[in-house]
Amino acid sequence: PSKLAEAEDYITIVNRIVGAQRFPYATKTIKHDNFSIEGEIICLEPGAGDETAQVAMDRALSYLAEIEDELRTDPSLGFPRMVVAKLTDYEHLYAANDRGRLHGLRYTIEVDAEMVSN
Repeated sequence: PSKLAEAEDYITIVNRIVGAQRFPYATKTIKHDNFSIEGEIICLEPGAGDETAQVAMDRALSYLAEIEDELRTDPSLGFPRMVVAKLTDYEHLYAANDRGRLHGLRYTIEVDAEMVSN
């Protein structure tokens, strides 16, 4: 399902997760997940100029890094088995208005994860 969350007054994060889970039987594999995370992160930094735009960009990139870190460390995705997550689509979006400078990231992350019985 889609999820819209406001982390602060000036940050909006939207993620849409699409994929499938398989539960094979008679194997060591308990669960196999294959899904895509399609998202946008939009940060608005009050002010004007290049420095303000850079702050908005840095904030957007830091939120994307948190999403990537969570994929690497979430035990429900098959830890300690390897989780393969690839950033397959990535686009910067820039804008400005009377409230400040906007920086957005539109991205897709493809994930393949397997949980295996010990």
